[in-house]
Amino acid sequence: MSTPMSDMPDMPSHHDHGDMGSSSCKMSMLLTWDYEDSCILSSSWHIHNTRDLFFSILFTIALSAGYELFKKKSQIYITKNFTMSPSSIPLVEENSRLLTRRLRVLKFYRSILYAIRVFYSFMLMLVFMSFNWWIILSVVFGSGLGYFLFENNSDLIDDKTTDSGSLACH
Repeated sequence: MSTPMSDMPDMPSHHDHGDMGSSSCKMSMLLTWDYEDSCILSSSWHIHNTRDLFFSILFTIALSAGYELFKKKSQIYITKNFTMSPSSIPLVEENSRLLTRRLRVLKFYRSILYAIRVFYSFMLMLVFMSFNWWIILSVVFGSGLGYFLFENNSDLIDDKTTDSGSLACH
């Protein structure tokens, strides 16, 4: 004889880790405004109440604006330290090994900065994928704020209407 599920004794699920003094994380797969017991990226970033949401919004805005700052500062650093002007390239054949080595070193450092930038942008993408409207709007607002604060005015004069390094993952 089969027993209906409602009559079964409470059995711990594989997600139940007992009462650890705090509520468990909820992960929504649908867009939601609900924030209580939401976790962003890990259980360490757990939103329990309105105060936690407020600080999470501020932190997310700072992270997104920080990405724009990192992107701008790394581009300046690369331009200043890891580019070669035509006048610095030796024209003598004997120096071709030196030039090849220097180009590899330049490419190595540029690749490291690029990898950090990709990691940062993917982390922001995962924050965005919390499906929480408060956090999504914080990422968007922080990105816009960072772009406003850290982009050069010369970009407006040069009529650069597209940005190849946008927040779109990388």
